[in-house]
Amino acid sequence: MDDVRLCHLGDLGHALDAQAASEIGTVDVLMIPVGGFYTIDAEAATAVMSALKPRLVIPMHFKTEKCGFPIATVDAFLTNKSGVKKLKTSEISVTRENAPPRN
Repeated sequence: MDDVRLCHLGDLGHALDAQAASEIGTVDVLMIPVGGFYTIDAEAATAVMSALKPRLVIPMHFKTEKCGFPIATVDAFLTNKSGVKKLKTSEISVTRENAPPRN
């Protein structure tokens, strides 16, 4: 979209192997589940993120005060990650120019 490559992993419930990561290709913005139980957990999400090397990661499917599912909060995923910014909005604007550099 507008020259920004998005990857939404939905309810991914398994790690990606090297072939799947290769088929996905270059990712600028990665939307990845991190809560576990129904989807991959923080550890598996970190491994997927490392394989895809996106410029920006948006964690999703984690426990909040409005979520009654037996899943983890986002904190386990954010631990030991650099450049973390918690936003108080559900809207962001990402362009090729303003996206962070690829890790």
